[in-house]
Amino acid sequence: MYFQIPNLDVTLFSGLLDDTQSMRLTLLETAAIFRSISDAFESNELKTVKVGELEWTTDARAASVVFDITGPLGSRHVSVSREDVGAALIDFEKKVILKLWTTNADQTIGQM
Repeated sequence: MYFQIPNLDVTLFSGLLDDTQSMRLTLLETAAIFRSISDAFESNELKTVKVGELEWTTDARAASVVFDITGPLGSRHVSVSREDVGAALIDFEKKVILKLWTTNADQTIGQM
């Protein structure tokens, strides 16, 4: 017996107005980024995570949270309010992480 989980992808969008870029990430890569953001946010520190070709740095040492994102499409420097980051972390937890634990994934039962 084994479980088969379908491929779950997330699209990361970054930019403003006409200068928007997107990148596909696996759910595990996305969770690693959000875990790093959460760690930085809770500890008021600087944290960096490298996921595939993407390097994501979260600096939560000041009144706002600063993200430095470097990848194949270039780099971005974005400042976001602590309130918005906190809300995004809660939203990600509700919409993605908790759903994974409560949703029945595709299951395939094979012979042993």
